[in-house]
Amino acid sequence: MNSRSKAFALARLSAPHRVAAAALLWSLCATGPAHAALGESASSALDDGQVSRLMRMLRADGGPRVADTTVVTPAGVVVHEYSGLLGVVFAIAWTGDAEPDLGRMFGAYYPIYEAWRRAHPMPALGSTVRLRSRQLVAHLRRRPGECSGSAYLPTLVPLGVDLAGLGVRP
Repeated sequence: MNSRSKAFALARLSAPHRVAAAALLWSLCATGPAHAALGESASSALDDGQVSRLMRMLRADGGPRVADTTVVTPAGVVVHEYSGLLGVVFAIAWTGDAEPDLGRMFGAYYPIYEAWRRAHPMPALGSTVRLRSRQLVAHLRRRPGECSGSAYLPTLVPLGVDLAGLGVRP
């Protein structure tokens, strides 16, 4: 849809809907610089890319509520950032054609991943990388034209949350 078509579609909205749409767009554009990463506030996800669904609340099997912020990065990678009631990202899962910026996604925990990666030779394309430490658990899979993975912080996962049910490999 080009900008002319978008403007026409916006013009077809009723006045109250145009005001609501303008307010939503303004609030999205007015968000300050930040980034959502493991262990950080989920409210900063807007800076990671185009948020397609902000703070969708999930409750699986009667467990605690979990917020799923879905972000599409500029490279087209779909990232799910999961946070608990305190709004801190405890897990992420991603899939796309390219590897996302793991430094940005892992945040303060990226040095743990980097140290592990330096100590372990990278496996052949098509295999899975598994990192398991007390602070960070990560699974990354690289195949030609596809990259997916998940990571979580064991100490921040809310009691009763089913990681596998969220698409995060435990």
